[in-house]
Amino acid sequence: LRAAMYAQLGRHKLALEDNQRVDNLSTQSADSQLQRGISLHALKQYSEAQQQFDTLIQHHPKMPDAYLARGKTNTALKQYDAAIKDYNHAKQLNPSTDIHLLRGDAFAKQQKYQLAIQDYQQSINHKKQLALSYFQRGKLYLEIDEYIKALHDLNEALTLSPTNTDMLIARGNTLLSLGRLEEAQSDYQKASGISPNIADTYLGSGKIHRLKNQLNEATKAFSQSLEHQKSASAFHLRGNVYKEQNKPALAISDYSTALDLQPDAADIYQARGDLYFSQKQYKAAVTDFTKALAIKP
Repeated sequence: LRAAMYAQLGRHKLALEDNQRVDNLSTQSADSQLQRGISLHALKQYSEAQQQFDTLIQHHPKMPDAYLARGKTNTALKQYDAAIKDYNHAKQLNPSTDIHLLRGDAFAKQQKYQLAIQDYQQSINHKKQLALSYFQRGKLYLEIDEYIKALHDLNEALTLSPTNTDMLIARGNTLLSLGRLEEAQSDYQKASGISPNIADTYLGSGKIHRLKNQLNEATKAFSQSLEHQKSASAFHLRGNVYKEQNKPALAISDYSTALDLQPDAADIYQARGDLYFSQKQYKAAVTDFTKALAIKP
C-alpha cells in the first residue's frame, strides 16, 4: 500500500524500494508487480519495465492494466507495433478501457496519421483527458502542416489547461507557421513567464527575430536556448544567423556542432557546404554536398 502511495506521489524510487522489500519476502501480488513496472517506466528504465510486464502477463494473462502499461513501455522503446497490439489486447479484455489516446500516439509515431487522428477523435468523443487529446491531435496537425486545424485544437486544449507550457509553445509554433508573429511571441513569452528554463521558448523567439531581420536579437535568443538545452536545431539556426551576419567561422563552428549532435541531418550538411563553397573551400564543400545527397538523394 505504501508503495502505491509513493507511486501516486511520483516518488518512484521509494515505491521501487518498498516493492523490492515485498519481493524479497516472496509475497508480491499482481498489483505490486504492476506498480513495480510502472515505477521502472517512470524512472525511464524501460527495458527493466518491459521485462517486469512480460513476467506479470505470463502469470496473469487476463490483466488489462498490465497490457496498457506494457504498451506505454513499448511505445517508449519505439516498438510501436507491439504497443498497438498491447492496447488492442487490453481493450479486448476490458471493453470499457479507453485506449484511443495511447494508440493514437503510437500510430502518430509510425506516421499513420489518419489512424492517429481517428483515435484522437474517439478520445475527444469520450471526453476523457480532453485537453491532452486536443493537444496531441493539434501537434499532429502541426506536424503535417495543417495549421488551421492545429490552431483550433490547441486553442481548445489551452481553454481547458491555460498554463500548460507545452501547449503554449505548440500554439506559438503554429502561429509562427501562419505568419502571425506577434501572437506567436506572446505565447512564447507566456510559457517563459511560467517556466523560464524551457529552451523551445527562446528557440521560437529567435525564429521570430530572424524573420524580422533582428539578427542580434535572434543570436541572443538562440544562445539562450542553448544555455538550457544543447540541440542541433538551435546550433543550426544560430549558424544561419552568423552566416547572414558574415561571420563564417562562427557559422561553420555551429553547423559542425549541430552535425555532431545530429549526424544524419542533410540540410545542415547542405548549409555548411554552401558556406564552404562561398569561402572557396571547395574540397570541404564537395564532401558536405556528397554527405547531404547520401542522406537525402
